[in-house]
Amino acid sequence: EPLLDTTFDYIVAANLLPVPPKELHGQELEIEFSGVLAQAQRLIGVAPIERVVGMITSLAGAKPEALDKLDVDVMIDKVSDLLGADPEIIVANDKVALIRQQRAQQQQNMQALQAAQIASQTAKNAGQTDTGGKNALTDIMAGLQGYSTGGGAA
Repeated sequence: EPLLDTTFDYIVAANLLPVPPKELHGQELEIEFSGVLAQAQRLIGVAPIERVVGMITSLAGAKPEALDKLDVDVMIDKVSDLLGADPEIIVANDKVALIRQQRAQQQQNMQALQAAQIASQTAKNAGQTDTGGKNALTDIMAGLQGYSTGGGAA
């Protein structure tokens, strides 16, 4: 907002503001209105987001890939800002990334455990299979014996 920036620069140049804390020196300041009108203007920005999310959700019933276009993280940040929610209730992006990484690792561990359990059960079942009589397993084993003794198929 050029008019605000120019006005603020004049106020600073005229020494009409107290000296800012040293932590703010060299920092870019952003003026944000907090009055009733400003809040109403921000609320107007929420309705289109809600409409788009509703449309995407409806489309996802027929075309699930429609959800790929919705960046939920950006939407949450944007709507919470427009509604004036306390920023502390929204988890920071770096912390969200860590939480998601931990969740993905847990899921990977669970999948590995399930695969190991299936392999263990398969081995147990194979160990209990009758190899003394004539069946499909003994036929396969007989065919493989030629490979283990070096006399494999030509």
